[in-house]
Amino acid sequence: MKPRKKIQTVVMIYQPPKVLLGKKKRGFGTGRWNGFGGKVEEGETIEESAKRETREEAGIDVSDLEKVGIIEFEFQDSYNPEKTSVILKKDLAEVEEI
Repeated sequence: MKPRKKIQTVVMIYQPPKVLLGKKKRGFGTGRWNGFGGKVEEGETIEESAKRETREEAGIDVSDLEKVGIIEFEFQDSYNPEKTSVILKKDLAEVEEI
């Protein structure tokens, strides 16, 4: 039986042509630049997870996120459950720093 996919979020905060990114400190992609996000915890919606993770990682509150894509990962070389990342975007002009 195939493992259940893990749902994760990635929030891209932008103000063309600028995009706000954070450098990964641990986990998959350590040392690389990325949007803000992470695992959707039990009982959370995708949007709640995206807002929580962005607040924890970047210290900013976001609302009215727009879903813009889905990326599905499948790891061939090792046993890892498949992961699905939901990409959400937010205009930087509407972001409030906390």
